[in-house]
Amino acid sequence: MLIRFTKPRTADRQPTMTIERDDGTSTWQTGTAFFVAHDITHFAVESTLSIANAFFGLINQGWDIASFAEKARGSAKARPLPSEAHFVEILVGILDMQRADATLSDQMVIEHAEAACKKSSITSLTLIPEQVSEIKETRDRALYEYGRLGPGRTLALRLDFR
Repeated sequence: MLIRFTKPRTADRQPTMTIERDDGTSTWQTGTAFFVAHDITHFAVESTLSIANAFFGLINQGWDIASFAEKARGSAKARPLPSEAHFVEILVGILDMQRADATLSDQMVIEHAEAACKKSSITSLTLIPEQVSEIKETRDRALYEYGRLGPGRTLALRLDFR
């Protein structure tokens, strides 16, 4: 899978994320700077922990980005997600918080993720601080490279599920 984050050519435009699945099909969306960082964090979590049933893995399996906002048939509830996808979304959210508040330690990230999973009856993966550090290094490297791009330029990230 190839994930491309393209900076807008002008200030009145939004960044674009394009995802090319392993089968050659693609999906895309425009977003904000926050979602570029959020989705790069998804990339870092899913690639570091080799998780194939979360955001990018589900897109690779044929979901479109809009699929995550769909309602379950005949219900007002969101479309069901695999447990791994819920865990990843919780972890990415906590890592987003940590990026905004540097006083949140890696151990606290792990504890918050475990507590949120337990409260929501979601199976949590066992994390160790070294994994959190590796996720952050992957994310920060990609964010740095994205930040260095000029208008209209693209950061391409490869995510393999094989």
